[in-house]
Amino acid sequence: MTMRISCVILTRNEEARIAQCIDSLLIQKEVVKYLEVIIVDGHSTDSTREIVKTYVDTYSEVKLIECHKWGYSYQRNIGVNCANGDYILFISGDAYSSKNLLKKYVSYINLGYEVIQGSIINISNAKFFSKIMRTLYPSIYSNSMNNKEDESFSTVNVLIKKDLFNLGKFNESINSMEDKEWFAKIQSLNKVKFIRAKGAAVHHHIHEDYKQYSKKIFKEAVAIGNITIKEKSKKYNYFGWLSLTNQIITLMLFTSIFLFVFPIIPNTFFTIAVFIIMLLLPIIFKIQRKYPRNNTLKYNEKIALIIYFISFYIIIPIGITKGKIIGLKNLYLLKITSYR
Repeated sequence: MTMRISCVILTRNEEARIAQCIDSLLIQKEVVKYLEVIIVDGHSTDSTREIVKTYVDTYSEVKLIECHKWGYSYQRNIGVNCANGDYILFISGDAYSSKNLLKKYVSYINLGYEVIQGSIINISNAKFFSKIMRTLYPSIYSNSMNNKEDESFSTVNVLIKKDLFNLGKFNESINSMEDKEWFAKIQSLNKVKFIRAKGAAVHHHIHEDYKQYSKKIFKEAVAIGNITIKEKSKKYNYFGWLSLTNQIITLMLFTSIFLFVFPIIPNTFFTIAVFIIMLLLPIIFKIQRKYPRNNTLKYNEKIALIIYFISFYIIIPIGITKGKIIGLKNLYLLKITSYR
């Protein structure tokens, strides 16, 4: 069987890592009869495109597609349309492949699988934020293979049979979680032969600072809120964020009724303080359950951990709510357009 694999890599200002990503794939080109590496650049403002162009001039397997805008779904769909392979391998531009990645994938293709989810070895540096995050989320920052079911589909490292995209492309109305939404829809439309490939790993650089991570989870929360306006299935309750949002909104409602309909504290300042404390209680309980007591964090790092954790659980419901508002607005505009 002739293996034709197209590697699609999305980039946006990845000058520090894109060369390592491309090199890690090119050294495996003898494994398959046909290999192409397609870099879909989302209008990088650094030297990413110049670096890729040096590979284009040297290797016939490497192609560069320069987009006028940036967006995960938009770039992925362009990559799919331009791919010549029978299978498409999505790898994040800030990751690099293990030496036997393609060999592992080929063995699963021979078994007839259509979607093969590879492993992700997350890499974080020793900076202040990363140290705290390794304590708070050890399974994500473990520097070991992440094969958990809650990460059952991720385009950081996944091989997909190209024919499946005839059933639908990535949703360009959202700019995060588009991979998980696509896979959920494909599974509902067709019986997909799916497997998690042990040992088919990439090394992935993640979340360098608080600002980057906060933007990421806010964008993901907005996407989940948007998706669930149309899709009511529990399978879209990614990471349990919808449940968390519903819990916090319910708590806010009952706390508001308790404090303002039946005021027991005459002073406005203390009323607001009690309101905030009652909202934070479930978050504090979550910290108690997740926070390892035998850690090596310093006092200032412990304070930062609590602040980070609380802020994340505030950002998520706000993002979910914003996404639902966007989704409702889009539905309203769609109905108006259909009536005309």
